[in-house]
Formats: sequence, structure tokens, C-alpha cells
Amino acid sequence: MKKILSTLALSSLVLLATGCSDFLEEENHSNVMQDFMATPSGFGMALNSVYANVRSTYSAEEGIHGLMNPGTDELKNNIGGSNRCADLANYDLEKYNANNEYPRKLWNDAYIHINTLNYMIENADKVDITTTVLTAAKRDQYLGEAYFMRAYNYFHLVEQFGDVTLTTTYNASPSTSAERHDMVRVYEEVIIPDLLNAIRLCSPSPQLNNLESGRASAAAARHLLSRVYLTLAWVFDKDPANPSYKGNTQTKYYNTTKAKEYYQKAFDMATGLITDAPSLGLKLMDNYADVFDEANDAPSGKNKEELFVARMDWMMTTLLADAAR
Repeated sequence: MKKILSTLALSSLVLLATGCSDFLEEENHSNVMQDFMATPSGFGMALNSVYANVRSTYSAEEGIHGLMNPGTDELKNNIGGSNRCADLANYDLEKYNANNEYPRKLWNDAYIHINTLNYMIENADKVDITTTVLTAAKRDQYLGEAYFMRAYNYFHLVEQFGDVTLTTTYNASPSTSAERHDMVRVYEEVIIPDLLNAIRLCSPSPQLNNLESGRASAAAARHLLSRVYLTLAWVFDKDPANPSYKGNTQTKYYNTTKAKEYYQKAFDMATGLITDAPSLGLKLMDNYADVFDEANDAPSGKNKEELFVARMDWMMTTLLADAAR
């Protein structure tokens, strides 16, 4: 009986191997994503996919919102039970590692989108702009937004992690290795140049040129760049002789000349934006309470203080509209 069963099993395997040979032949589709992003509609949808993550960055507890609030009364562990915030509410540096879902999500999401943005920036001049789907003006606007979003992602990374992996080229294949690069290099080689490019290419402000609410503008880039300059100035301003900075790894950057340079750049960038605000359609709301009035939320256009908003309602509609083209 055992012999018969063995013979039947062997026969079945032979038949399966010969009958399903075509099934085992695979076609490599690794280039589908970049091929689509290189099309007029795909170029815009690639950018939309990056914007979609902004929602989770500021709404989900595992986003930047959660990482900014440990140690405050806005984030408290449920002592009587359990919740996902336990590893954040109890501020313990040993728990801030790759096994913690909160910093891991920020890291992973940022690099997924940086890779998409790298492709857009590398290939913008190759996309067809002779159709109504993507004009030269719209391509340049999208490219400016891509520069803004890459700087935006890298800025959040260096704020949270210091030294990070710096990559500005599209990676089509999974990588199992990475090198952490000096954070000042990330500031000076990517974040600052990207924001300067965004200022050059983007629409001047959210209120001009019928810019869709939620998209990056030159005004938003100028504001973020002033923050970047100020942050970098503070990096160079940590005197190792000051007891307050004992154990702070950033004291190795101490350089009063560079600190003064970046403080001045931060002042000039912020002052310039304030000076230009009236011509850009920007101003403080007459009543402070109006800032929090939902009737003034995007996309109403009523809040003139808005520079860059995380829209919770528009991304899926825009994606579907682009897909229908």
C-alpha cells in the first residue's frame, strides 16, 4: 500500500511540474512605478501621494504630533489599562529605537516619500509637457512643490534623529544597507538648496495664482527656510564650555561665526516675508478667535494667516480626478 501511494504521489508531482510550467514563468514589473511617474498624469499623482502623508503626520498619534508631545500633559499613559502611547508617555530614551512604532513610522514614511520626490526631481525635464494634462508652468510648480516636500521631510528627520541617511537619487530596488550622514551636511546640501528652489519655482503664496489649498507655495518655503536657518544657527551656538550643554553632542559644531551668519539669514528671510505679506495676500486675522473658527478652515480661503495646511478632505478627490484624466 505504501508503495502504491508513493508511486501515485510521484506521478502527481511529475504531472504538476509539466502541466504548470507556464505558471512559474514570471514577468518583471519593477519599472511600472517609475514608468507611470514619468507620464504627465503620473508626475502629478506622484506628488499627491506625498501630500497624502501630511495628513497622518499631523493627525495620527504616531505622526510628528506624537513625537513632539512626550513629557507634556497632552500625552499621558493610561496607568489603569494600556494604550499605544505607553512608550511615548513614559519618556525613556532606551525605548526610542527601531522597535518603537512612533519614530519608526516617521523614519519609514519620510524615506518612502523622499524616494518618490527624488524621482520627480531627477526626471522633471523628461516629462511630456506638450499636452493639456501637464503644461510647462504646472510642471515647474509641481517641481517646486517636490523640492519643498523633500526639504520638509528631511527637516523633520534631522529634528528628531540628528544624523540621518542622505539620499538624493531614486532607488528602484530594495536596499539592505544605509549610512548615517552628518546632519549639518543634510541641512546645507539638501534642505537649504531645496527650499531656495521651491521659492524660485512655486507660486508666490497660497492666496495668489489660484493655488489649490494645501499645496506648497514660495511663502511657505520662505517661512520654513527661516526656521531652518534659525535651527541651524542654534546648532552652531552651543558652547561646550556652557554647563547647560554638558553631554550635548551638538557642541562639536560650535562656531560663533556660522551661528551669527545663520541668525542673520533667519532674520532676513522672516523679515522679508513679513514685509511682502500684504502683496502676497497674507495678514493676521482681525480677531484671534477667527483662526480657530471652522468656517475659516481650508479650502474656504478665509484664513489669510495660512501658509501651509494639512488638508484632510481633498487628497482623495484630487487623486481620483487625476486618475480619470
